[in-house]
Amino acid sequence: MKKSRKIILAGLAALMLAGTCVLTACSDDDNKGEQEHTHKYVNYVCDGCGSVDPTAQGTEGLIYTEIEDNGTVIGYSVTSHTNLSFGDEEDGEPDVEFTPTQVIVPATHDGKPVLEIAKYAFYERANITSIIIADGVTKICDAAFGDCVGLVNVAMGNGVKEIGEMAFGYCTSLQSIKIPKSVESIGRGAFYGFRGIAGISVYSGNTNYKSTGNCLIETAEKTLIWGNKNSVIPTDGSVENIGFYAFYRSEGLTAINIPNTVKSIGEGAFEECGDLLSVNIPDSVKAIGEYAFFRCSSMTSITFGKGLTSIGRGAFSTCNSLQTITVASGNTKYHSSGNCLIETATKTLLLGGKNAVLPTDGSIAVIAERAFQNRGGWSTLVIPDSVTEIGSEAFYGSDLTSIKMGVNVTKIGEYAFGYNNDLTSIEFDGSKEEWAAITKEADWKYETGEFTVTCNNGTLSKSEC
Repeated sequence: MKKSRKIILAGLAALMLAGTCVLTACSDDDNKGEQEHTHKYVNYVCDGCGSVDPTAQGTEGLIYTEIEDNGTVIGYSVTSHTNLSFGDEEDGEPDVEFTPTQVIVPATHDGKPVLEIAKYAFYERANITSIIIADGVTKICDAAFGDCVGLVNVAMGNGVKEIGEMAFGYCTSLQSIKIPKSVESIGRGAFYGFRGIAGISVYSGNTNYKSTGNCLIETAEKTLIWGNKNSVIPTDGSVENIGFYAFYRSEGLTAINIPNTVKSIGEGAFEECGDLLSVNIPDSVKAIGEYAFFRCSSMTSITFGKGLTSIGRGAFSTCNSLQTITVASGNTKYHSSGNCLIETATKTLLLGGKNAVLPTDGSIAVIAERAFQNRGGWSTLVIPDSVTEIGSEAFYGSDLTSIKMGVNVTKIGEYAFGYNNDLTSIEFDGSKEEWAAITKEADWKYETGEFTVTCNNGTLSKSEC
């Protein structure tokens, strides 16, 4: 059914009630068969079930948009808030600017239900510290409260069914969130960047989500969608997937036990977990998503199980401290040698640790992009004769001083040796003509030292390369 909207500015008559403690009885409808209890409202929120006091009036200055269904107004969407001015404005200048720190989204406006909080409605409102959302609101749209960096407290009423993507993304001051029993859908990255110590809990009665071990889990898909440094992933089979950016930037997370029930680790799942020291990927994991462990700068070791068949792009890029890489015996897709991770069939070296020894047994033909980015430990890098291609940024920032390269290299990717400021020499097994025939992508030698290339029939300066 077609819906249209028009903007209406809320009148100034609505007054906020004081946040006193009020007692009323829960009805059977309120609790859908749960044990009846008396609401104890503290700052408009029942501390027992999370219901919001229906008498709470909306914050002055909320902007409402009509939601129409076939020409009939069925409710409202809160689209923003305007700073209110009070007093004599004949001079064209407001006497007082009012910017609320607490936002109350009411159950009704102008006799109709308030159904949703619109996309980007309060985006980057750093002054907001508290949000109370009435029970009648059913949807919090994408990024509705994104980047509200001053937000400390959120109370979502028992009508909320949908929380959009990035709805509370980068609300870095939040200490805890309680998910109402009514929630049916949580968008990707809804709590992106939130690392509250107290974590996320789910009210009793929710059949779609649960919290255990300081993890928020989507029950049907068995997907862990949020965790932090205090999380313990359950081992009872309730988690098969670690979701999209689930542990993103979890400061203080030094170790995590991934149970042998987990089948996939999603995109960015542990990205920028800068305190994570080591990871053991169990045999049950088949796929690791793109950037899953990107910029885990303290990680020194990783073990891959025998069931792994897929590793996404950049999954371990910029893990600058990585030293030890091990693949369990029995893995038919990957193997490890000399602290290098190698895709066996394609002979692609995907990842290498500091002081890695590139195998000379013919098992590598391609050194993948960013394979050794910001990791080195060599004074001299020896690239085996079997290597034909060196990927983009493969040895970017690897502190190289000299390189020995076989004659079979046909391609050097962009920035492959970039930011090796002390590089002084490349020893090439072929002729100057064979060196010239190598495809060299843009900036392959960006910000390197003034090296010379020694070939079997003469030398070339950096400028001649």
